[in-house]
Amino acid sequence: MVRSNEEVAMGRRLLVVVFACVAFAAGAAAGLGIHGCRTPPAPLPATTPLDGGRQEPAGEAATVSRPVLVVSAKPSSVPQGGLLSVIVEGAPEGAPVTVELFGRAVAAFSSGETARVFVPVAVTQAPGVFEVDAHCGECVVVPAFVEVTRREFPSSHIAVTQETAELTRNQARIAADQAKVRSARATTSPRPYGEGSFSLPLEAEVTTPFGHTRYVNGVESGRHWGIDFGAAAGRPVKAANAGKVVLAETLLLSGNTVIVDHGLNVFTTYMHLADISVKPGDVIEKGTTVGHVGSTGFSTGPHLHWSATCGGESFDPSALLELDW
Repeated sequence: MVRSNEEVAMGRRLLVVVFACVAFAAGAAAGLGIHGCRTPPAPLPATTPLDGGRQEPAGEAATVSRPVLVVSAKPSSVPQGGLLSVIVEGAPEGAPVTVELFGRAVAAFSSGETARVFVPVAVTQAPGVFEVDAHCGECVVVPAFVEVTRREFPSSHIAVTQETAELTRNQARIAADQAKVRSARATTSPRPYGEGSFSLPLEAEVTTPFGHTRYVNGVESGRHWGIDFGAAAGRPVKAANAGKVVLAETLLLSGNTVIVDHGLNVFTTYMHLADISVKPGDVIEKGTTVGHVGSTGFSTGPHLHWSATCGGESFDPSALLELDW
């Protein structure tokens, strides 16, 4: 049978369609696109999650092994005026580690793959839950979280003689004394001087707790940055833990004063002593007598004023009693 030209053309078009369908089906089975290229896999997510931590960019960068820093903080719930102990595990040995909390960065003290730092919580720090972050080059970080709880700070009132009140007017001497204290606390041991918990320097009644708003002769004079223990004159005052004496002299307002560096930027101070039993440079054990209860300087009677600082900031020294040192 003779076909017309139109019938031949139509037959050819039908064969092209059949061959195209067969080729497409074969390519799909082989994982090929219609142009013969392998069909790309489903796109990866923008980030690849790491177990329990932050997310690292996917792709080529994700294949590079990066150290993982694991941050822990104790206690997990701390009141205003308290102290946090932060430990960072996993940093490359010798690499500097920085801890970030409350919007500021603090250099940690490294030993091997572990870094430690203590962070005071200001009495004015807003309550809430905060992330404890860490930085060390290109390390990946698993942060910790801490809760800051509200604490009430009542007021306390004392009355002093006119002679004692006059001490506060010697601003030149006060400034010089403050410079001595800052200098004594300017450097610290990168290792603790001792192990184990801190203890009270004196077993006695607390007459003024930490953080109270202090009024002197009816006039507000600021916060009380320590704990006052009322006790009979002459009772021994003990170092709360092992450390190095960095200041031991008579200051105008705090009287006979001893400051001890316990390492890791933690210092304790003992004020208004009747005498001083140690000297700068002495490395002392926990329980060493640093002096005796007195009433020197700006004082209304025999007592010990015990205070603590970290990084130049005051915190409640009673927090040291619960510290994981």
